[in-house]
Amino acid sequence: MTEGGTPIRPKTIRRGPFDQKLKLLRGFWEGTQVVPRPKDGRALSDEMTDLIGGAKETIIISSPRVTLADAKVAMEKAHARGVRIYAVTTSVENHRNFFTCGIMRENSALASTYVLADWGKRPDGVWFPGDLTKESKPATIVRLNGDQISEAQAHFCHRFWRADGQELFYGKMRTIANLDGEKPDIPAQLSWTARDGRLKKLEESEISRLYLPRGKPPTFTCHTSAKMLAIPLDQGARETIRALDFGWTELKATKDRVFGYAELNTAKGDCIAFDWDFAFALDETQAKAIESSRPRLEWEFRKEKPLGQVSGQVILNTDNWDQPPSRSVQDNDVVSLEELESATMKDWLDERPEAAIPDETRLLRNVEYAWTLSPPRLPTGATKHRLYRHWDRYDSEFSEEVSRIVRGLTEAMAKQKSTKEKKSKTIVKISKWHQLVQDLESLRRENWRNKEDINDVRMGLNRLDEIRRIFNEDVHGVKGDAKEGDEPNELQMVLRHTIDERRIDIPPDTLPKVGTLFEKGTKTYLQVEFMEEIPEATRISERFRAELVARQGD
Repeated sequence: MTEGGTPIRPKTIRRGPFDQKLKLLRGFWEGTQVVPRPKDGRALSDEMTDLIGGAKETIIISSPRVTLADAKVAMEKAHARGVRIYAVTTSVENHRNFFTCGIMRENSALASTYVLADWGKRPDGVWFPGDLTKESKPATIVRLNGDQISEAQAHFCHRFWRADGQELFYGKMRTIANLDGEKPDIPAQLSWTARDGRLKKLEESEISRLYLPRGKPPTFTCHTSAKMLAIPLDQGARETIRALDFGWTELKATKDRVFGYAELNTAKGDCIAFDWDFAFALDETQAKAIESSRPRLEWEFRKEKPLGQVSGQVILNTDNWDQPPSRSVQDNDVVSLEELESATMKDWLDERPEAAIPDETRLLRNVEYAWTLSPPRLPTGATKHRLYRHWDRYDSEFSEEVSRIVRGLTEAMAKQKSTKEKKSKTIVKISKWHQLVQDLESLRRENWRNKEDINDVRMGLNRLDEIRRIFNEDVHGVKGDAKEGDEPNELQMVLRHTIDERRIDIPPDTLPKVGTLFEKGTKTYLQVEFMEEIPEATRISERFRAELVARQGD
């Protein structure tokens, strides 16, 4: 047995990578993400310059931060014209050197921005997610209608007059207190806007479209009565795709809608746009403006297309259309195949059998396949070979016979030493018998069960018989020296007994030097544990006509 060798374990086989860029993908839907060009910082500056520059009486600003340089210049010009400017932000301290032409107060709940001009007579205003800074690049700036501006002004008044702490009063910091008395409320008839806790309205309403500029708040839930996009269908598609979420929206298709591109569903219902602090119900024009600026998926059915040219998400016609998955083509990946077991240890060393590479096209431009290859195992129910029982019996009987002969020799040497016939020619040399005892002990220590040839075992047993014969001949020699009619001397009296012969049956074969033999039915197995044993075990297995196997569980 090899101690501390390399255990025999299943190994991972890899094949590839295989280039699939030119392989044709057939009969599938391809959804391409369409990302409109975002508004840049200059576009936001243009909006603010035009809006603030056109104000005649008042400007209202609600934003987490107001640091856009073009907006500052426009406000200074408006102030010079006599326009009153009011603002609410998250921290007035951060605006000490920026906001110098009006009154600014604090509210920590802000997340989005709206700017209103002349809300009473000729109202104008915009809303967008995020703050009013150089870094802000909103994808959509919503131009508010008159009703929305009126309601947004009411919300602003609530926040402005309920503020306390610090305010910026034309560039100077001062302390203020909020209004006493009952908290002003937003009139119940307001229907275009929702603020803070009033976003609960969205959770209770069924809406057709929902725009989430910066992700979904963790506590927000929404129920939709209609989906947003339709995809083209043909005879190869099923009637319905249910609740397929692509992150931006949900997708639904019906058998009577056939389009080669994304199209808005015409179901009636509210269209809602909101950031984490403020929501607007949008009119049709505003909804279309937002939709045209938002990333979206456009789906088209492809009869065939080289995999290297497929850039969007994919739905295969072979997918489960009750709940089809949407997948993207990846550049590289390793595909795991089913585990295999080799028929022979040689096959395992030669990495056979090969796994069957699947015919279907993997959505990978370069694919590598891997599988686990296990060595042949000892079958369940196999028992240790009967040859081990033969050797257990033989070792026991051989050891007992050695002990019996050693006792006979030892007793004879002791008796001869005790006689007075020291000079008799019949005295056997003690050194001779002592050497025989040493030979016997050497035979006892020998590992007979792992000898290369069973004839070596027979030679050992023959040597045992030879030692017994030599001793018995010596005893007979002493007895033979007595003349007829003479009384036996003292030595002849003590050496009267020889060692009788006992039969020991030799096992049919020796045991293997490496591995362990097992049997099941008519088959024999040689189990090995370490890689270093395999070459020697292969030769031994041929001698025993045994199948070379690894143990169970490795």
